[in-house]
Amino acid sequence: MPGYDVLIKELETLKSNVAIFRKVVLHSHSPQSYDYKGKKSEEEYIDKLKASKLNMLAITDHMKCDLACRLSNTKMPQNTCILPGLEINIRQAPPNDANSLHILAIFPEKYSLEQVWRIIPPEIKSEKKCKGDEELNNVVLSDFVKNVHDNNGLCIAAHIYNKKGAQKTFKQLGRDGIVLFDPNYQLTKEDDRESVEKVKNWLLTVKFDVIEV
Repeated sequence: MPGYDVLIKELETLKSNVAIFRKVVLHSHSPQSYDYKGKKSEEEYIDKLKASKLNMLAITDHMKCDLACRLSNTKMPQNTCILPGLEINIRQAPPNDANSLHILAIFPEKYSLEQVWRIIPPEIKSEKKCKGDEELNNVVLSDFVKNVHDNNGLCIAAHIYNKKGAQKTFKQLGRDGIVLFDPNYQLTKEDDRESVEKVKNWLLTVKFDVIEV
C-alpha cells in the first residue's frame, strides 16, 4: 500500500493530463456594429466584458475592427484574450451570387487594424467610411479563405442555417437551380435533408476552420 505522499504525487501527475474547459465566444459584436443589442457606449460594453469572466472573446463586428484591435492590445481583467475580427458580407462570383454570405475572419491577439484590413479589397476605402452592410462582390470563396489564412487568420462560415448562411445559398442554386428561377418553389423535407448534407460537404471543400451552426 503506497503512502499518502506517493498517492498525492500520482494525483498531481494525473491532474496535469486532464482537459481544461475554457469560456470562449468566437462570434460577438460590440457597440461599433450596427446590430449590437445594447447601449452604444464603449465604457458600458467594457464593463460587461469585464464581468463576463470569459477566457477568450473574438469581437467580429460588421466591417468594423477598430475597437476590437484596441481592446486586443489592452490588458484585460482575468487575462481575457481578445481576438480582433470582422463579420464580412460576401457575394460570390457567378453563378453562386444569388445571395450574400456572412463570413467571420478572426486574427491573432494584438493584431493592428492595418493587419486585419489586409483582407479587404482596396475598393472599400477605409473602415471609418463603412456602415457595416458593405459587400465584397465577385468573390471566389476558396481564394478569400486562403487570403485570411495567409494573413494568419481563422475563417468561420457563420450561422449557416439562417438567411445569410451558406445553406440558403445552396438551396437557391441546388436542385438544378429550380429555386433560383422559381422563388416560390418549396423544398420538400427530403430536399432539405439532402441540401444540408451537400452544403456541409461543400463547406468542407472550402477549408473553413469552423462551421458555425
